[in-house]
Amino acid sequence: MSRLLKGKLFFLFAFLKVAFAQESADSFDWSTVPLNYSNPDDGTAALAVIKLNATVEASQYGGPIFFNPGGPGESAIDFALTSAGLMQAALGNQFDIIGFDPRGVRFSTPNISIFRTEEERAAWVAQETVDMNSTKEALPESWARYQAFGQLAQNRNDNNFLSFVSTDNVARDMLSMVKALGEEKLQYYGISYGTALGAVFSTMFPDRVGRVVLDGCLDMDGYFSNNMKFMTEDTDKAMQAFFDTCHSAGPEVCAFYDSSPSQIEANLEAIYDSLRKQPLPYVSGDSFGIVTYDLLRGLILLGLHTQDFFPIMAVMLAELSVGNVTTISQMLYLTYHAPLTHSMLIIVFIAKDRSINACI
Repeated sequence: MSRLLKGKLFFLFAFLKVAFAQESADSFDWSTVPLNYSNPDDGTAALAVIKLNATVEASQYGGPIFFNPGGPGESAIDFALTSAGLMQAALGNQFDIIGFDPRGVRFSTPNISIFRTEEERAAWVAQETVDMNSTKEALPESWARYQAFGQLAQNRNDNNFLSFVSTDNVARDMLSMVKALGEEKLQYYGISYGTALGAVFSTMFPDRVGRVVLDGCLDMDGYFSNNMKFMTEDTDKAMQAFFDTCHSAGPEVCAFYDSSPSQIEANLEAIYDSLRKQPLPYVSGDSFGIVTYDLLRGLILLGLHTQDFFPIMAVMLAELSVGNVTTISQMLYLTYHAPLTHSMLIIVFIAKDRSINACI
């Protein structure tokens, strides 16, 4: 089957998936942009774009707001299916909410995936070490794994596509879509990695910047210099927030409640100690494996991205304290069966009653 035919079939699947899921006046389309802006003869990329229409009269219309949910690599199409309505409720129904999968991501083409099959991906993820302090071998083994992963990416860089999958090119793509809509300036909401995209766009095209909200800002110097230490700077504070809010919420709200925040912390350490000595097996439908100390640490780290995860995390920990793996097995199934990524960052969303924590 030719690459072009595969691409058309992939788009058809994407279109049907979104059309089936959306019953409102949303539209789904492709936006074609140059693969290489310096040499348009190198071909094109096709960006999957979805729009939640404004619901006001024309006189009140506020224009489109583009959004990026982060990653990099998270799908704005998938995000829109679950959260675009919440975003519009928070920002105002006078705006169109427009999500697009950046080049290389999910429904856009060229679609970039280092793994050829989900089986390859699952086998690789199964060897992953999240906590670099879990054993004395964890750090050097992780370093070797990432070297192997980089080599695999280089070897599978079909048609040199990876050289065109960059934040500056995604910023150019956004400008192309802004122009296609007949807009003078970009209105944009970016989360996590989306803040890097927003910052790059603002730097490259300052005269095209309208209203830009960057929510959950990355350390730009750290991100673009590949120094990711900034991602763990406030982890202990976030963990302490879980202990504190669990205690203040009380036993009727927090399933992992105890007499003090420090006792809740001690109870978590007891679970860690237990899993170090004896991991717990789980079999739940098509999901099976073992719950290890390292795995639990990784899930909690991802869960600390948002307090919305705290209630389910409390239930999970309360169950684990008595050897029950029901909730964590369900979470692991969702995590490792998420399309293209095993990230739990899909738990990050915009609630109707939450103020926006922005840096711009």
